[in-house]
Amino acid sequence: MYSLIAISSIFLSCLITRTCKKEPVIFNSIFIIYLVWHLPLVLSIILPFSFPLREEENNFPYILFFLVMIHIIIFGGVYAWIKWYKSNRILFSTSQNTKREERLSPIYLIGAFSAPIILAIDNFLIKGVSISLDLSQNRDLATSTATLLSLIGVFLAGLCLYLLNWTLKKQSDKVQFNIFYLLPFIMTSIVITLTGNRQFLFLGVNFILFKSISIYRPKISHVIKWLLYIIAFSVPFGIGFQFLRQSALEGQQDIFIISIMKLTILNDHLLVNFLYSNKILLLPALYIYVYFGTQYDTLSATIRIIDENMPFTSLTLPVLYRRWNAFFNLPDQDAIVDMIYNQIESEYGIFPAIWNTMFAGIYLEGGILYIVIFSLLLCYIHFNLTNNYLNNKKNGTFNLIIFYMFMSFGIITIGTYEVPFFFLILQALISSMLINKNRRIERSLIDI
Repeated sequence: MYSLIAISSIFLSCLITRTCKKEPVIFNSIFIIYLVWHLPLVLSIILPFSFPLREEENNFPYILFFLVMIHIIIFGGVYAWIKWYKSNRILFSTSQNTKREERLSPIYLIGAFSAPIILAIDNFLIKGVSISLDLSQNRDLATSTATLLSLIGVFLAGLCLYLLNWTLKKQSDKVQFNIFYLLPFIMTSIVITLTGNRQFLFLGVNFILFKSISIYRPKISHVIKWLLYIIAFSVPFGIGFQFLRQSALEGQQDIFIISIMKLTILNDHLLVNFLYSNKILLLPALYIYVYFGTQYDTLSATIRIIDENMPFTSLTLPVLYRRWNAFFNLPDQDAIVDMIYNQIESEYGIFPAIWNTMFAGIYLEGGILYIVIFSLLLCYIHFNLTNNYLNNKKNGTFNLIIFYMFMSFGIITIGTYEVPFFFLILQALISSMLINKNRRIERSLIDI
């Protein structure tokens, strides 16, 4: 059943993506989004593992539903392109004018360069994180308390992501690279990575990928090559990073993973003999399956097991929820997460903290109907952002990149769950509002 869903959805993805072939930015970005959202399903089919949450007969309607939601979200941008192209095909050129972007204020530079300093003071001097590779201990120390300095640091880390928009710039058909705007991100990534968190680094890589697509407007073959380079870096880095976080389990990681996840080796699978004859590949395959091959099964099981609604924003905007939950006498955010994990663990006896896409938090706050409403909202946002990009609106490219980042990161969790990404979205929203306000003022002055 999984194979049938995967083949049908991939075929539909190809048809939808093909309609944007004349616009490289939209075409390549949608290709990446579809690739990301189909990868877990494909991995769950081709890797010779299973675990208790994988119940194909019960899960396949949910998986089909999630993929339909993704197609609806993507179609918003595709429809905007179709409408725009029909109206502008005579003027259309594959080498469009350089998109107008907002001028960068010195305040952003000061804030971004302050981020690694503030985070270093908070983690290394106050919380006691060590400049070592004991990432497990460092992660415990870094997440032990949330201070005002921590909040300021992660807010400024969002500015580091914001600055990445200026690392590449196209002028007179030449691409200019400015490492100055990349430095805050590099320094902040080092600090955050030493605290046992790799998400910030991958967010930056994600941004640079979509930014490069918008600057170079490459062919699909070049994008695939870029993706292979990213995979060649991220897979060894991610697995090595996990080894460092589990240094006490050296030489026993495979046994540990199989135990806590209650994994089953499918002996009749075509790849079983290959993996067992190449032991060096078995452990990476286990990690890849646990992190990237279980999302849909975990999400489906979560919906089947947990039917009570959690407080609004507790799982989609925790940075805000943690500030008002006490005022409204709501449960602590960590307690909510623990309650969800405990229900999954008690039902299936497995380690419950597995990635389960952006839809999990949305469902747990409002149910299936909330997922439908949220998907329709994203479809509408995608339509408008694509329109702004195609009509060369100020910050049009930047805002569309953030949306594509949000969608690709959504295969792990909702982007607003990561605090720096939340502040990046907030900054983009504020910038867009200010631009629209200035335009209204300009129009008023013209009318006068």
